[in-house]
Parts: sequence; C-alpha cells; structure tokens
Amino acid sequence: MSDEVVYLYPLYRGYLESDGHVQGIAENTRDAENAIKVAISTGSVKPDSVYLIGASMGGGVALRLASERQDVKAVVGVSPFVGWDVNLRWLDEHPEVTSPEIVVENRETAGYVRYGLINVNPESKGDYSILDRIPDIQAPVLLLQGTADESLIWQTVQDFADDMEEAGKTVKLVLYPDGRHGLADKYQDQRNQEVMQWLHKYGVPQSFVMQ
Repeated sequence: MSDEVVYLYPLYRGYLESDGHVQGIAENTRDAENAIKVAISTGSVKPDSVYLIGASMGGGVALRLASERQDVKAVVGVSPFVGWDVNLRWLDEHPEVTSPEIVVENRETAGYVRYGLINVNPESKGDYSILDRIPDIQAPVLLLQGTADESLIWQTVQDFADDMEEAGKTVKLVLYPDGRHGLADKYQDQRNQEVMQWLHKYGVPQSFVMQ
C-alpha cells in the first residue's frame, strides 16, 4: 500500500502454494469480490475507486467482476482468458486450423466443455462464459495480447474486443507480434507503460507506478 493506492493481489484457491482445489472462473471471481469487500470494509479503499488488473485467468476474473460491480473505474486484461464460449466459436469457425499446439489442446478440451460441462449441466454456463456479460461491463477495458501466446488462442482476445466494440463499449486492444503469455518477455516494459497510461487516463494518481 502506498499513500494513495492500495494493492490487492488475490491468490486463487489451488494455484501455486494456495490451499484448496482449482476453481472455475465463477468461484475465482467470487473470491476476488470477497477480497475487495474486505479491503473496502477496512476504510482504506473508497468503494467508488476500484481498478481491476489481471493476467490469464485473472484477466477473465477482472472482466467478469467488472460486469458485476458498477464502481469499477477501469479494467486491464493481459493475455486474458475470455471464456470458453468465445473459444468454442473460434474453433468452429476455423476447423482447418491445426496449429500451434494450443489450438490442438483446445480442440481436445472443447469436446468436454461442449458435451460435458454445458450439455450435462446447462446451469454451468455461467462458469465458462464472459461473452454474455459484455452488456453489463460499463468500465473502459484495455486488452494486451501477444500473437505467440502458448497458453491461449490469441485470436479469441481479438474476437472478444470486437464483440465489446460492437456492443458500444470502451475497449482498446494492443497486439504484440510474437509476444508470449503474460507478455513478461521483451514486451514487459511496453506492457507496463500501456497499463499505466490506461490507469492514469481513468483516474489513478500519476504518482502510481507498476512494480
């Protein structure tokens, strides 16, 4: 915590050294929401000054959480998971694509998601979809994505940005040629600069700098 900004880094259940089992995006969002509630309850955080930054699954959580909270000032998603519905749509529209490896992996998993998770339990749709929440996202969204992402199909982030734009939302997508997942590579400085410019544009104090 600095004099002006409170940092909150939720570690999802089952990740790294955290206890419990890995959850879906709905439960991860609930955990992040509870963490924000605790921070606000201490009096250190103003309830109308929440900014969300997330990478990978955290990017998906930030987007979903922005659809649930109306006090979010701005959102940043770095290599964000944008929901299985977007992935399934992309795979259906590009049946001829068989590389890179992440596309193959997604095709193998898609069967389970499509016929297991969705058809067997339709109520679970909320656990994999962010696309249907776009109408509820009011905060401006910055999406940063590399085109050599080894952990997700980068074009799904492009598609999600296009869907947000079609819905009349404020969204900016920055693509990094050959950038990898999380952009913690040769683009790290550019990534951080983009994030800071976005946050400052929407009210974060100029004194705040990403560590």
